[in-house]
Amino acid sequence: MKWYLLAVIFASLFSEQTIATPQLAQTINCGKATNTVELNECTGREAKAADRKLNQVYQQLRPKISTKQRQRLTQAQLDWIKFRDRTCEYEAGEWEGGTGASAAYLSCLARVTTQRTADLQRYLDR
Repeated sequence: MKWYLLAVIFASLFSEQTIATPQLAQTINCGKATNTVELNECTGREAKAADRKLNQVYQQLRPKISTKQRQRLTQAQLDWIKFRDRTCEYEAGEWEGGTGASAAYLSCLARVTTQRTADLQRYLDR
């Protein structure tokens, strides 16, 4: 049941992070993003992509480990989510009250999630 909860947490995590309308989001070129809306949309895309990859690797790892290790992994992931969120809140705090706070938070989410994915991938590759 915890793995289901974890999946729900990951799936819902980024659902409200971007602020561009669907029409505007389709027209944004992230290679040329310059304003706050574009930067938020693009960093949101990066964070979502990193989250999808993390979930993919996590789901591949679970059936390859013992029940005891699955329990440990689930708890580690729940603890890691708290760590990631607090870390990114801290980083975004430098921009508190400014327009760069959302992009800083989302960029941090993407970076820290990518790091965690690499860790899980190493476990999977053993």
